[in-house]
This record gives sequence, structure tokens and C-alpha cells, in this order.
Amino acid sequence: MDDLLLARVEERHIHCIARKACRWMACTTPNVLQRSDVVHAAQQGLLLGAVFGCALGGFVVITLAAGSGATAQISTVLGATAAGALLGAWASSMVGAGIPNSRLAAFATPLRQARSC
Repeated sequence: MDDLLLARVEERHIHCIARKACRWMACTTPNVLQRSDVVHAAQQGLLLGAVFGCALGGFVVITLAAGSGATAQISTVLGATAAGALLGAWASSMVGAGIPNSRLAAFATPLRQARSC
């Protein structure tokens, strides 16, 4: 911690990874975005929701709105895509809030093998 402060790294940018039993007073507590997998889950949900929304919009246009104009068909597909993306991002971020951060998985084994704090 001292070396980072001497290298002029601001304290708010320094985060420590340790076992739960080891709490360093000098390090800040990580927030929800750093502890959980919210961001990664939201990105995946946004992508999958957009794909499924686009597919659903295309299905609706083919089956139900075949006689309507091109503008209505395009807006139906785009609206379903946007709604699917938003719903997918929201739902998956709620799930991701309860999952540990996937970027920190690489440090799990060294933390378990560490003998001291």
C-alpha cells in the first residue's frame, strides 16, 4: 500500500484482494460492481435479449403483421429488439448481483493457498 501511495496512485484507485478473515484498514471496501458479476451478466443479457427480441419481432411480423406497411414491420422488429435487450440486461444483472466477480476467479487459488493475511 505504501509503495503505491509513494508512486502517486490515489487511495481511491487502490483495491486489495484478501480472504474474508483478513481485513486491511488501509484498503477501501469494494462496491457492488467490483464484488459481483453485475457488469458481465448485464452485457451477456443485453446481447441475448436483443437476439431473442429480434427473433420474436421477426416472428410477429411474419405471422401477424404480414399485410401491414414496411414502416410498421421495421418498427415492430426494432421495438422488440430494444425491449428484449433491456429486459435481458435487467434480468441478468439481477442474477449477476449475487454471483462473485468472474474476473477475480483467477486469484481464488492463490488466496486459498496463502498462509497469512
